[in-house]
Amino acid sequence: MSHYIYVGTLAKYTGGQVYYYPSFQSNIHREKLRHELARDLTRETAWESVMRVRCGKGLWMMFKSGYQAI
Repeated sequence: MSHYIYVGTLAKYTGGQVYYYPSFQSNIHREKLRHELARDLTRETAWESVMRVRCGKGLWMMFKSGYQAI
């Protein structure tokens, strides 16, 4: 159980998912594992990125797209 604590913390801060199967037995947990694995592999995932451009004196932006904070 102590390893679950570390993996759970990692998942919390990286956006991951942790499933716990106490005393795993394939004949009992097979369908639940299959369903959860299929859901994780096929769900949509969104990514976010940030690009910063800095211009020195004498340079300026001619085109901007999206949200800008100046």
